[in-house]
Amino acid sequence: MDTRRRFIDLCHFKKVDRPPRWEATMGFMPQTIERWKREGIPQDIQTSKDLERYFGMEPREFLPVNSGFTRPPFDPPFERLILWEDERTVIFRAEDGIVCKMFKKPGKTSTPGVMWLENPVKSREDWEKIKWRLDPENRSWPSWDELRRKYNKFPYPLALTICGAFGMPRCLFGDRRLLTMYYRDPKLVHEILEQWLVLYKKICSEVVRNVRVDYVLIWEDMAWKKGPMISPKLFKEFISPYYEELIKHIRRLGVDIIMVDSDGNLEAVLDLFIEAGVNAMMPFEIAAGMDPLKIRKEYGKSLVIMGGIDKRVLVGTKKEIEKEVMSKVPKLIEEGGYIPCVDHNVPPDVSLENMKYYISLVRKVVEQQL
Repeated sequence: MDTRRRFIDLCHFKKVDRPPRWEATMGFMPQTIERWKREGIPQDIQTSKDLERYFGMEPREFLPVNSGFTRPPFDPPFERLILWEDERTVIFRAEDGIVCKMFKKPGKTSTPGVMWLENPVKSREDWEKIKWRLDPENRSWPSWDELRRKYNKFPYPLALTICGAFGMPRCLFGDRRLLTMYYRDPKLVHEILEQWLVLYKKICSEVVRNVRVDYVLIWEDMAWKKGPMISPKLFKEFISPYYEELIKHIRRLGVDIIMVDSDGNLEAVLDLFIEAGVNAMMPFEIAAGMDPLKIRKEYGKSLVIMGGIDKRVLVGTKKEIEKEVMSKVPKLIEEGGYIPCVDHNVPPDVSLENMKYYISLVRKVVEQQL
């Protein structure tokens, strides 16, 4: 059984010899990599993917097509422009049209991510100026023959990524403006989501027709520690109908694993995701109260769980790591539909020794359980 088959069977709650080895595929902070170089990993390791290979983790592959994920799939993208910089920071307009500020060297525990300063849409006029970049009939496509040669016998699961029905408007408006636009100009938000739906129905049809797709992964960072940014009422109006239609379309194409990636606490809208057709989710952030055992008890086999291992515990003692793993992994593995994984990026206060212990412990538990 290869890992592609393992993943597909696991997502249908069938018995497998083991889940994919994705124990930390949410990634590692750059500072974590630098620390571990001092603690013994090879000096040529530069990226999270390098580290995953070092630890014997398996690929979690996203198809290289312009389908978006954490950003809208503009085609063509905006031209990247540096607007201002000094020794410490740079301000630039990114390919997604967002004006960003980035520190050239991240702090000790921060990510090297960017701070959004200005989003490309403030009004209907702004939307009218850029929506042609999201025209489904005006897109370039990769070489399908080349992708088929690369992936037809690829033994790992392949994901088609999507920037979600909250995620894409969020990128266009920014958090604050989007949340007010739901009330001030709901018609415009619906127009954008109608374009989202038409665009992604076209992208999904074109990709699935030409290359293998094992699951769809939708980015929806829509929640904080205390709950989602939008109420269930707003979700039902602005998310549910578009999800339902797109997911029905995807299922008609033959793909039936629909996973959502969102940080924060989604409990208030989890049932709405499931009603719309979502049947898998990640990363179950423990600091936000997303308890995978509680959620499994409530939703049973309607939801595949990936994640749920508290990254903060990896800073502690081996006994604390063992307690965290043993409190969740054996039961969830026994019930099926579970992929053990750290609930977000591994921070730099985790030692290399602790990381190796955590990975070896998870694999030992999985082997004993199955």
